Amino acid sequence: MKLGSDGLPELGEVDTSTFQGRLEDALKTQDKHQGLVTCVNELLAGRYNEGQVLGILEAFREHLREQDRESDEDAVMDVMDRLVGWCSPQAILQRERMHVNQ
Repeated sequence: MKLGSDGLPELGEVDTSTFQGRLEDALKTQDKHQGLVTCVNELLAGRYNEGQVLGILEAFREHLREQDRESDEDAVMDVMDRLVGWCSPQAILQRERMHVNQ
């Protein structure tokens, strides 16, 4: 596995299929949006940066689109918006914020 300058696997090296089961489980929770946020926070608290998590979510979103799961795709896109900052400042999901809040 090739590592980037930050010591994390390069985006192209992340096997997005590994996370599909976790994300599917998140969508099955009572509040699928919160389930996805929890999953993303776990990834950010671990060894993945925002770009890698965004790539994982984008691959999963494409999978949902192929299956015509519009409601689930919308939930994933809402979380992606929070990851890139297209939301109110307090709703942003960031690796740095994870470490400050711990």
